[in-house]
Amino acid sequence: MARFFKLTCLGLITPVYCLAAVFIVDTTVDLPDIDPGNGTCKASDKTGDCSLRAAIMETNALEGPDEIRVPAGTYLLTITGDDDDSMVGDLDITDGELTITGAGTDSTIIDGNSIDRVFQMLTTGVVIQDLTIRGGLGENNIGRGGGIYILGENELLLQRVHVTNNGANIGGGLLAIGDPTVTIDSSLFSENFTVDFGLANRFGSAIYCQTCTLIINSSTFAQNFDGSEAVNVTQGHLELLNSTISGNDGGAIRTQNSNAFIKFSTIINNGGPNLSNFSFDGSHIYEIGNSVLQSDASSDCQSGDLPPVSVGYNVTSDASCAFTMTGDMQNTDAMLGALLDNGGLTLTHKPEDSSVLLDQIPILSCTDNQSMAMTVDQRGFTRPMGTKCDIGSVENPSDVNFADGFESE
Repeated sequence: MARFFKLTCLGLITPVYCLAAVFIVDTTVDLPDIDPGNGTCKASDKTGDCSLRAAIMETNALEGPDEIRVPAGTYLLTITGDDDDSMVGDLDITDGELTITGAGTDSTIIDGNSIDRVFQMLTTGVVIQDLTIRGGLGENNIGRGGGIYILGENELLLQRVHVTNNGANIGGGLLAIGDPTVTIDSSLFSENFTVDFGLANRFGSAIYCQTCTLIINSSTFAQNFDGSEAVNVTQGHLELLNSTISGNDGGAIRTQNSNAFIKFSTIINNGGPNLSNFSFDGSHIYEIGNSVLQSDASSDCQSGDLPPVSVGYNVTSDASCAFTMTGDMQNTDAMLGALLDNGGLTLTHKPEDSSVLLDQIPILSCTDNQSMAMTVDQRGFTRPMGTKCDIGSVENPSDVNFADGFESE
């Protein structure tokens, strides 16, 4: 049976009614809605079940803010085809102000089944939280976006989401193009990949962001593969804070004619350069501070590229970035542990007790990309724990216990 109800909002002075549709999915079967826009999520005459696809079709047809609640289960896409209204293929979201909420990344799994990408966003104000997106293959639309494809001047927030095992020619995990804003918070991108469809060069095994704004906070990008860098930002804007980029096959971050700001992040053990930065006329701003760059397989900064500008307190394993500002340490082993669950919501590299990263940053320099005081590390633990902040995404010691609530696969 379909699950649907409305929330009524009243203005404080003049009565203003804002009807929010809330659909509760109650079947994992992939079926379209039989009558989109009638306000009832119903996927078949026989069962009347509310499928995820049917719920999205209903919210697409309804004006105003909507919510879809997706209980525990694996939701496998099975209807092949190509359209932009979610009847077949991927799940197309065309009406804004939509929140999709799962029961946790281990519990709610939306699987593209390699028949298409999982989500296509053609609207703004979309929030996806507490679920896993996997198994998408962006072969349609010239191999764009395996897990998620967001197009146009729209906004997307991913919160406590695991994006894994998705593939495309560009943007294996996520493709953002046409001036959208994508915010990623407390999430994990792992084992996404780029595919050679014989069409174009492969870019962005985890994310490809062209003419977009990409804001990443307290998230991890690990073991994305097949030759291209994990995160590629072209003619866009990148902000990376309190995050980890580790063990990716083709390098960590590549920026082209883009502005970038990196603070309190740990970038380590990637197969290609940790940072690659190209600016056609040198006019773009690229700053990094309070961060760790470590590499055995390649260089910290791509040879021949314009290196980022250090704003201090960076630790690098070689001298390829030429960082010489206050607190910078080149040719230095940061002494980081393996990528593990060190508490909090995502996997991290914890500094060893004798690491040079500890207690290096004065309080006045312990700030984020907007010069606001930092109060937590990637895990949500207190920062600083002593009189100074530690370099990188994780503070040490880590003897504070927090409830997790985020389950990674």
